[in-house]
Amino acid sequence: MFESDEDTLNDLSLLPDLQWSQSHDCWHICDLENHITFLNKSFWGKYQFLEFQGSDPVTMNVPKGEDTNEIIHYQEVCEEDRIYIKFRYSENLIALIKTLDGPYWHRGIKLWSIRGGKNNLETFRKVMLKNHYRPISSAIYQPEERAEYIQGDRSGNVPVKVLNYMVLRNYSDHTIKAYSSLISRFLRQWDNEQIENLSTNQINDYIYELVTDNNYSRSFQNQMINAIKLYYRVMYGRLSEDLEAPRPKKERKLPIVLSREEINSIINVISNKKQRVIIMLIYATGVRLGEVIQIKLGDIDIDRKLIFIRGGKGKKDRIVPLSDKLYQNLRGYISMYKPEEYLFEGNGDSHYSARSVQQILKRALIKAGIKKNASVHSLRHSCATHMLESGTDLRLVQEILGHTSIKTTEIYTHISTRNILNVQSPLDSLDF
Repeated sequence: MFESDEDTLNDLSLLPDLQWSQSHDCWHICDLENHITFLNKSFWGKYQFLEFQGSDPVTMNVPKGEDTNEIIHYQEVCEEDRIYIKFRYSENLIALIKTLDGPYWHRGIKLWSIRGGKNNLETFRKVMLKNHYRPISSAIYQPEERAEYIQGDRSGNVPVKVLNYMVLRNYSDHTIKAYSSLISRFLRQWDNEQIENLSTNQINDYIYELVTDNNYSRSFQNQMINAIKLYYRVMYGRLSEDLEAPRPKKERKLPIVLSREEINSIINVISNKKQRVIIMLIYATGVRLGEVIQIKLGDIDIDRKLIFIRGGKGKKDRIVPLSDKLYQNLRGYISMYKPEEYLFEGNGDSHYSARSVQQILKRALIKAGIKKNASVHSLRHSCATHMLESGTDLRLVQEILGHTSIKTTEIYTHISTRNILNVQSPLDSLDF
């Protein structure tokens, strides 16, 4: 028995000897041993078959309990090698999904997903059933919805093949948006017939004109080269060596660092409790802007005095210390604002926006009378520099900041005042 619709009937018509029984008002097939197993294998991942025992339907292998009616919708998308999942918000269920292979939260379409494949699908269903949930296959996701969210209004001509490649490679949404915008901009400059056979010189000329005419930065130039190479590799199989574009010379700029007195002034001029704690947390832990707004209440370990940073740059998790002073301020903030999911919540059910954090610091710099061209990232630079000046080991600073290479962390040794202030200027030795 099922809620009849044309698509379901077309699927079931593939079964052997499917017939309609008017007397029982239901469909039936020929008698088979282990018929439930046969049906579930025949429509793996699409339908869940139930067995009637008396008058009450009981889901096979579902433990009896008060939560057996909680339905979890899922959809396997083979071309992306992902299983998308939709359910009513539950911290316990989210924690359960995070134990599976490759869990990921897609903010734009508000769905969880895990890595695909028959084994992962079977594991997902077993875990859900064991924990008193009912996994039901449903059409909850369309690839064009994901593409539409990723692309926005500026990259509608990016091939879906390229978008799917970036999703499958687990590129961050930020990277996908940036590459999509750059690829779209590149494609708009040429006719469709020209694109495939453009020479390396033609591509380099395009990049040169774009960068020089608009005075774009070194990082923009590198990102444009990477995006174009990705497009040709995915669409036409052209190797990176065939598209050798000159890279800009690496700049050796020292980061902007705020003194302890300037940090103190910034914090003191912020009267709003929530905004003040955001700035304090970034400086105290050295987290990135994109990381601080993603912190959830469950990521704070009070007993161990740690904060978990999940899915940071490079998709890496790490832990950062929770100092006593930061903990006291966090406790007061949580008591006042009572956030439910994210530590810093914005409008609706989402997290605080990156733009809002940037505006907090911008206003505080003006109010504190600080003239340095500092950004939110300067708080991270300041944290690292002040830790080194206080005697923290360089390797430990590397772990806290989440740097892959120690060379990235070593830049802070060049701006630390711990040694340089001990140097006597030759001017001071003159007698005049």
